[in-house]
Amino acid sequence: RRKKSMPLISPAVTELTESLGVFLPPFGLYALLAEIKIPLVVTSCNLTGEPIIYKQADAFAFYESHESISALFYDEREILRPADDSVTRIAAGAVQILRRTRGYMPEPVAVEKKGMRVLALGGEVEPSFALSVNDLIYSAQVPSDLTLEKSSAFYRRLVADWEELLHISPDILVCDLHPCYTTAEESRKLAKELDVPVLEVQHHHGHALSVMAEHHLDGKCLAVIFDGTGFGTDGTVWGGEFLLCEDRSFIRVGAVKPISMISGDESVRQAWKSLLCHLAHSGIPSDDKRAAVVKAAIAGGVNTVKSSSMGRLFDAVSAALGLADYNTYQGRCAMLLENQAALAKRERKIPTELSFNEEVVETENGSVTFFDPAPLWEKVMGEDKAAAALGFHEAVIRIVERMAEKTGVETVILSGGCFANRLLLEGCVEALKRNGHAAYWNQALPPGDGGLAFGQAWYGMNTANERKSYVRSISGPCGNH
Repeated sequence: RRKKSMPLISPAVTELTESLGVFLPPFGLYALLAEIKIPLVVTSCNLTGEPIIYKQADAFAFYESHESISALFYDEREILRPADDSVTRIAAGAVQILRRTRGYMPEPVAVEKKGMRVLALGGEVEPSFALSVNDLIYSAQVPSDLTLEKSSAFYRRLVADWEELLHISPDILVCDLHPCYTTAEESRKLAKELDVPVLEVQHHHGHALSVMAEHHLDGKCLAVIFDGTGFGTDGTVWGGEFLLCEDRSFIRVGAVKPISMISGDESVRQAWKSLLCHLAHSGIPSDDKRAAVVKAAIAGGVNTVKSSSMGRLFDAVSAALGLADYNTYQGRCAMLLENQAALAKRERKIPTELSFNEEVVETENGSVTFFDPAPLWEKVMGEDKAAAALGFHEAVIRIVERMAEKTGVETVILSGGCFANRLLLEGCVEALKRNGHAAYWNQALPPGDGGLAFGQAWYGMNTANERKSYVRSISGPCGNH
């Protein structure tokens, strides 16, 4: 946590006010540079979205093509396998890994039961993969953008390299349910080459399984999975989910109420668009000149999709408070919202009283409780920013409490990218324990998509050559959603 006495750090390095990432020198050259007594900003050598540069020839080419780089240091020993720096922290009294890379790869995580040899290919936004043998799962993250050919080729090479390194030839492949993910397409191609089955695991179920596998959980669990995007079994976008899990199956028992949202890669980054979609759903007028276009698109069903995303809701609240209206990097708007809430807590401000409407809908799989955020908006806008940010966090924590109470399940799982939010995670853990529930969350694996392949691998290990068990109803064109 950043101290008040710390000197100014340029917004070009970090605009966040709450915390900073720091590390000790990992090898000799860094130790020598540290003796210069000036601040060092250390980052990977690559263009945004492309894989990290680790081969000397590539590094020299990068150096020659960028006049702003004044010097290049390199070692005589070639680097065989690249790894970005890992990120860890203390949350809810325990170490939590947010990025499992350097220092943790290729160390395995042990699970309770032995199973089949599996290659799981994770999701799309935070690429990862996992290989399993006996009761061990080897998990790797590959920070990059798989929509870029250079990154997807690098991803394929790394998977093949790990198979050779670990001497694992998979009996089965597992991928995300989304039909258009690069990793799903890759898994189908590999399955044909290897003549092995491929299984599809619903995105949020994969997150739940990652916690169940890590903590050796048996029996019924209520999984609270909050993130930005995941393809649901009904063909809509999920992201604010309550799943009743047992063994390898799940039932959706609750969610943030799905609303019509404009889809596409750019829409995910545009928090202002998420806000206007929510305001249109709630029937609240907006002074934004773009509101009329958004409302018309929703009314006409132009490039829209039904979404229950909690991640987009965090973005919308951040935009409503004027904190940020665009994600220049992943999670930016949500992090700025968390920082304001943390500020309110430190200053002991009274949180704005916010709440969701609760609706129960009967479906063919039983009743589903939907939490409608419509009542939030009139109170959020125009209030004290910090107090409203804290009030929103507390409102989300209350719906987690509510579902735990309603289902009566003792064991509660917390996963998905939104639980990289320390305030949300610790608030939920505290509330659940206070009400007699046992709370579990990702610790050895990231809560976001970087830990998704781990859960998929555990699913595949416990499968006897089955095909997928999900019924898919695809509606609309493939895109980011």
